[in-house]
Amino acid sequence: MRLFHWPLMLLAVAWLLLGCQREQTATSEQSDLPRSKPLPTVDSKPTVDSKPSTAPKPTIDSKSQPVEDAASLYQSIAKAYADNDFEKAASFAAKIDLDASVPTELLYYIGEIQFATGKPKQAVAAYDRIIEIRPDLKPQLWQRGLALYYADEFQGGIEQLESHQNFNTQDVENSVWHLAMKAKVGSVEQARKTMIPITRDGRVPMKQIFDMFAGEGSPASVLEACAYDESDIRPNSAMYHGWLYIGLYHEMLGDEAASIEAMEKAVAYNPLRNGLMAHIAKTHLLLRKKD
Repeated sequence: MRLFHWPLMLLAVAWLLLGCQREQTATSEQSDLPRSKPLPTVDSKPTVDSKPSTAPKPTIDSKSQPVEDAASLYQSIAKAYADNDFEKAASFAAKIDLDASVPTELLYYIGEIQFATGKPKQAVAAYDRIIEIRPDLKPQLWQRGLALYYADEFQGGIEQLESHQNFNTQDVENSVWHLAMKAKVGSVEQARKTMIPITRDGRVPMKQIFDMFAGEGSPASVLEACAYDESDIRPNSAMYHGWLYIGLYHEMLGDEAASIEAMEKAVAYNPLRNGLMAHIAKTHLLLRKKD
């Protein structure tokens, strides 16, 4: 996913809110999304993971609280997010009424914050609200699919990722998360029979990850593709994604200990600060690891 400066965007939204009159009603989001080029990206996954997820234009409105209060709240969330303090950001996000008219960018933002703090059901609620406002954005919301996985709502996650497949047709990650969820509601063997085929995802080590989940490869082949050196534990995007998907693979096969070990290694290599993909390994451990 391409880089996008979310704190700056939210600060800009907050500034606009302060400039509005209290009684002003915002323009509703009725315009169609442009299809000729991506809209501003709502997530950040450098190099190895560049899904074309995009964000809509904001609605500047606040029905549930004064404009000044909304602006202050958005600024507080943006600052906590910029400081990488997701617990603080979540405490501010909890004060927002999702049924009010909230900018869709902020809803994406809240979804990530809730996911990062181990609350996938609340993340799903934020993504669901986006779909209520803009049903046409549903195919882009791969983040919702992953949140549904960790919320144990596998059938909903399967449907979400099948929708995303129409938007992004050559994404190994979409295929393997879809497979993992189908295995949850059935068996690995049956799920593999309907695995979404991907032939043109050239990111390293995505081919090896696909083969591993398909039963034609192994964790060792994924690590080999990443040029794994166990003595070199520095932030590395390929190694982060390699270990992350090895962890998901082991969970799919029912090996919880191996899954947790792999996710711990993914955390050690993680070069990402924000974007939903930055939080998966940590959130996995938060939800799965027993004290």
